[in-house]
Amino acid sequence: MYKDFRFIALIFIFIGLVVSLLIYFRCYLKYNRQLSEAFSEMQKKGCIDTDDYIFYEQLGAPGFVHRVNLMRKTLECKPLKRSKGRWLEPDAGKLMLSLYDFSWIGKFHKLSYFVAILMFLLVVLVITGK
Repeated sequence: MYKDFRFIALIFIFIGLVVSLLIYFRCYLKYNRQLSEAFSEMQKKGCIDTDDYIFYEQLGAPGFVHRVNLMRKTLECKPLKRSKGRWLEPDAGKLMLSLYDFSWIGKFHKLSYFVAILMFLLVVLVITGK
């Protein structure tokens, strides 16, 4: 009975991970350009330096999550500590909200939590397996 439950749970977890991976790449293909333009605009306005995000932009899809999280924190319009003791002012978030529609970031953030829960369940099932 327990083996059957574990097997069914593992199948659902793997299906959930595959679906979330497909959604992740769909978001990457759809919103990468918008995110790059937004960071370029912030750089032109002097809000951020190239060093703050260029490494993650060069990573492509793997760095997309970090750039989305950085933009999510920027959109909160609170001071955000950057590298080397510098701060990102709330005006940068207000500027981004006035120029772009980032309503998709909240959904993407929820997807990240969903993946974290699936990974936790996967680890629990592997540890408790015999």
